[in-house]
Formats: sequence, structure tokens, C-alpha cells
Amino acid sequence: MLASALGTVKSFSKNDVKNIKSKLYSFLSEHQLEKILPAVSVKDGGNTKNGSVSWCLEVINRAIAENKKILTAYNGHEGIKLRTISPYKLHTSRDGIYILGRCDEHDTAISRFRIDRIENIELTCEKSVPCENRQELSDMIKFSKDMSFGEKGTAVYVFTKKIEKVIYDRYGSDIKVYHLPDGRMRVSVDEYLSNTLLGWIFSMGRDIEVIGNLTLVNMMKNKVAEWAGRFKEG
Repeated sequence: MLASALGTVKSFSKNDVKNIKSKLYSFLSEHQLEKILPAVSVKDGGNTKNGSVSWCLEVINRAIAENKKILTAYNGHEGIKLRTISPYKLHTSRDGIYILGRCDEHDTAISRFRIDRIENIELTCEKSVPCENRQELSDMIKFSKDMSFGEKGTAVYVFTKKIEKVIYDRYGSDIKVYHLPDGRMRVSVDEYLSNTLLGWIFSMGRDIEVIGNLTLVNMMKNKVAEWAGRFKEG
């Protein structure tokens, strides 16, 4: 579990690695450390204040504990934007560590932000907005869970402008998106073809259409047939 968690972060600052080692030495042997730490790469500088992922996590955890908002310089697909967030929870997924919380600049009740895209972060004195829908938070965590339980393949989506940001947040700003004559967009991405992925796709409703690959399309058809069978008149 620990090795998996470390693997979700692309790299650490030198101070991060030093702190990690000092904490692990108390309950891991040298042999165990040798297996875990080679996967941890060191970077000079970094995306967060003082080049430290641990600093970013420390600020977020403090904000959650004290019910305070955080102010971030977030590097999303639109470039670096200031985002004021009421953080509710930190969540580790296959592709990184996320903040789940309410963003003052977004219309949605709960948004998610990847830690490795935070350029700077500050703890504010402003009280955070309470989470009014715990079920929505639980659902987001469910759809964000590790998706490595399925076969890896290519997913091809056609989607509307409405969920463009959702697509970029999930797959990164460097994906190639093609604009179609009807105003929708098309993208091909690497994915783990799992039931969790199906849940995420179905949550997008009519704003997304899956056109490939054949394995994923058949998985969706089978899942729809399975659900339809549960509601037969009897």
C-alpha cells in the first residue's frame, strides 16, 4: 500500500525524500526501504511552495482540521488560475493525490484538484464552506478510486463542451482533442477498462459518447443489459 501511494506522485523534493526516509526508518528494514525508495525520484524546485509536496499536504491537512479555505495558484488546462478552495478530503487515486472540496470559482458543489498541479498554496483566515452533501463527496471518491483492476486499453470519447474541463482534469492538459463539426470534441486516451470507469462514464450522462474500443463498448452494453434485467416486470 505504501509503495503504491508513493508511486502516485511523480517526484519529490530533496527535503521530501529526507523526511520520508526518517519516518520510514522507524518501522521498516533497510531491505524494505531499498524496494520502496528507488521508485521515488528527486526533483530540484517543484510545483508547490518551497518545492515541497509535503508542505502542500501539510497546509491542506491544517485547512481541513481548522475549517479554513486555501488559496492556490492552480495550473489547469486554462493555465495558472487562482482558486479559493474549501478542502474536505485528500484522496489518492491511480494518477495522483487530489483535493476534494468546494471551489469559489466553480459552479459545482464539489470539485477535485490534483496536488501536482498546484504551483503555490496559502492558508487563509476565511472559514471554509461546509460540505452540504456528504453523499456527493462519497460518490466522487467512489468514482475516483484506483482503476487498475481492469485490462488496460484505449478509450475513445466524443463529448460536449459542458464536460471539457472534466475530461482535462481526468486525463491532463496534454491530451489531443479534435473538434468536430457538430460542436462536440473527440479524444483517444489510455485507460483501465473497469467497472469503476463505467461508473464514471455513466455519471457524465448524455454529455459523453463512447465510440471505442470495442471491448469498452461491449462492457457498457453488457452493464446496461444487466441493469435493465433488474427492473423486469414480474
